[in-house]
Amino acid sequence: MVEARLVSPQSRIQFLAGLPELRALITFFIGTSFVITLWVKGVQIPLSPFTWIVALIAVCAATRILGQGHLTEVLQGLQAPLFKTAPNGLSSLHVAIVTGASSGIGLETVKQLARQNVFVILAVRNPSKMQNALHTICSELKISDQGKYFRVMELNLDSLQSVKNFVENYNKLGLLPHSLAFLVNNAGAMLSAPKLISDAATGQPVDSAFSTNHLGHFLLTCLLFPTLVRSGTRVVSLSSAMHLAFTASTPVTATNTTDAKKWDAPAAYAGGKISNIWFTRALQRRFDRYYASQKQPSQQQATAYAIAPGTVWTAFHMPYYKEFMGGILIWFPVVMGIPSYFSFKSAFEGCQSTLHMLFAGNPRIAQSDASPQVNEKMEKLFQVEPTARPSPGQMHAECRLAPMSSVAADETKAEKHWEYSLQLVQHLMSKETTQHFDLIQ
Repeated sequence: MVEARLVSPQSRIQFLAGLPELRALITFFIGTSFVITLWVKGVQIPLSPFTWIVALIAVCAATRILGQGHLTEVLQGLQAPLFKTAPNGLSSLHVAIVTGASSGIGLETVKQLARQNVFVILAVRNPSKMQNALHTICSELKISDQGKYFRVMELNLDSLQSVKNFVENYNKLGLLPHSLAFLVNNAGAMLSAPKLISDAATGQPVDSAFSTNHLGHFLLTCLLFPTLVRSGTRVVSLSSAMHLAFTASTPVTATNTTDAKKWDAPAAYAGGKISNIWFTRALQRRFDRYYASQKQPSQQQATAYAIAPGTVWTAFHMPYYKEFMGGILIWFPVVMGIPSYFSFKSAFEGCQSTLHMLFAGNPRIAQSDASPQVNEKMEKLFQVEPTARPSPGQMHAECRLAPMSSVAADETKAEKHWEYSLQLVQHLMSKETTQHFDLIQ
């Protein structure tokens, strides 16, 4: 695993300035402030009201252009699906699990995977609600047989037992060996109030936000570990620039704040996002350790990546705005609606880093029936831009290797957090009940 790129105090501003949505938001406010100031002060310029409107439209257009996220080069110019063999339900060659697949970035990720002939298992809290969105995707992609491309399965990350049930049901599907190509830990939540999950171990309470953002994915990945290393799965976990808010003096257990008096919504979210990075780094070390113990090295090895998708125009934050302090923050999306619409990424742009981590430089593509031009194009890109190559165990943003805070890069903290997470799920996965427990310790 390569050495982590750190966010130093000097480069912190540079890191944030590299976010297209932030640059776009600043552009919008500067541009509109300039236009409005001229209008309010009545500067003697012979301009009609129509001209002022055009000027505001120009500002919005410039904002939208600056706010566009980087698109992965893997799929650009592709005339046919990345994998030529169409999925065939449970007999598919390439399978993906996507959590939080019912809306936002997750739903768009599902759509793009299906475009590339990947059979997608949609792990969602409410399977019946998922059907409407799935019908829309099938209509858009002209898919006549939904079962050949998709499988909806219940997964409630707010319940550890639900995670275990999901894995048990997945193992009963009878998928082809080595077919799990991708695991996308996409689901997340920004809650407005503390809440404890109902099936935590006795004496070890778990915060709902922590379970949804991290612990549920941790248990899911650990239970799937034998399948992941056997299939050479790429595991992508969605983090955020919010991980920068977690300070070095804060203990790793603070990511799971169960005391209602100490609970804070942004802090809880930041704790979940740094947990995603620690999880990715510790998971990659276990992948490396597993393959190092094998007598014959595998050409297709499981790898783990963390990404920051950026600020995306979805309903993700709305529950927080509606519920926090009786809805006092509902004014925020109303007032910020127009600049946010033009500044923030679309769901399509938001999923691009996920797709890049899944596909770029993936040996599965080289070994499959995919077009050889794809691999040649990517190798040329990696020579010109080395940071475009997905780096296992690292943080990525805008389809490139990105810095992380020194706290996130601290291997000692990552290991302590892994041990803490393992302790919280030991009632569902222990040395006595899990055959591969030694592999994930």
